Amino acid sequence: MNELGAAIKKLRKEKKMTLAQLAGDRLTKGMLSLIENGKAQPSMESLRYIADRLEVDVTALLHNQSLAQRRTLLLQAEEMMKNATDVFRNKTQEEILEEMLLLLTPVIDKIQGAYFEDVRLMDLWMRASRQLKKGFDLQEYKKVLEKYEELHAFTYVIKGYSFLCWNAYEERDYKTVLEFLLQGEQVLNNHEYMVDDLVKLDLYYNLALAYGALNDYKQMEVYMDKAMDLSKRNRIYYRLEDFYRLMFSRAVELEDRGKSEKYLIKLRLLDELAQDFQMHTFFVYANAHYANFIEKDFRKAIRLLKDFLPVLEEKRGKGSLVSPLFQVEQAYAHFQLGEAEHVIEVLAALYMPEFQQHPFDLIYLYFGFAIRAAAYNALGNHEKAKRDILYAHNGSLTLADSKYKMFIIEKYEIIMK
Repeated sequence: MNELGAAIKKLRKEKKMTLAQLAGDRLTKGMLSLIENGKAQPSMESLRYIADRLEVDVTALLHNQSLAQRRTLLLQAEEMMKNATDVFRNKTQEEILEEMLLLLTPVIDKIQGAYFEDVRLMDLWMRASRQLKKGFDLQEYKKVLEKYEELHAFTYVIKGYSFLCWNAYEERDYKTVLEFLLQGEQVLNNHEYMVDDLVKLDLYYNLALAYGALNDYKQMEVYMDKAMDLSKRNRIYYRLEDFYRLMFSRAVELEDRGKSEKYLIKLRLLDELAQDFQMHTFFVYANAHYANFIEKDFRKAIRLLKDFLPVLEEKRGKGSLVSPLFQVEQAYAHFQLGEAEHVIEVLAALYMPEFQQHPFDLIYLYFGFAIRAAAYNALGNHEKAKRDILYAHNGSLTLADSKYKMFIIEKYEIIMK
């Protein structure tokens, strides 16, 4: 039994609480027993919950001062990683991750890996190093996953495989993406009762994306259905926006007006419920996408996007960069109206973000370069037209078949003939 487990058990008995009473509705008796006997390490969230149930401060459970210090360090690192993934962060992702490395590097060599905190700090340090392209050893990272398994932290094993899959996305190696995710699913199948439902939904979402990227839309729908079943069964709203977005995009791709409208309504209800700016941003985008590809009301699409721009500037500062996806959506509407000059104006600063590895967003951005190529071609600027269409064509070769890829191929054949 480790010191943390012993401290929890001692306080529980002093307060004459049973395992079931302390576990409450957030932990199982089995998991709490493993924690008390040193066979599993609680996450910081679980530790706070246990401390609240025992009516003590978290620090009362931490006899080992160095462990307490690492827990404090872990809280800081987790907050930094959360901020780094926030779309509307004040600092750049690189700045935040650099700060994280400065915070963690001095202690990494001192970490023994005996506690969950040690393993998680090493995990976050390796993630930051990888994202900043400062070196990443796959075999060493797999050792981190093995440490998680030894600590029965199966939720974090699955999170680790999800992280590895996004590394493979950068290489457009979708088979490897799927291999990593299926390894994560095997861990889930073996230890489902010890895995957080939110992590299950992350895994199902990533599996749906991976199968979609490999043109296996039947399996993609299998995992979307699994996610919806889990969400409804346990009344969980986490990732609903992402799954509805995926279903909406797929319905629009198939030109299924009924399903497109169905998921657009669901996105609207979520937007109203969440009152979240990032979610609202996608809802506006979805409305414009629906106007463009289902209603064929191109003026409406342009109006929706232009009306939202002042709101976006107010949120992120005047002159801030508008999402390239918004630019492509607006440019497509102008293209369909025969307004080549407006297409060039809207897409003048179009670029491919380094972090953009979502396969469905990737094809749409390449679609944008093809639109710009077609506009240049219509205006007689064949040199720039060839530059853009070659970039779009070559970049989309490994991506799944779609109407956007067909558009790229069609414009490639016209411009390069």
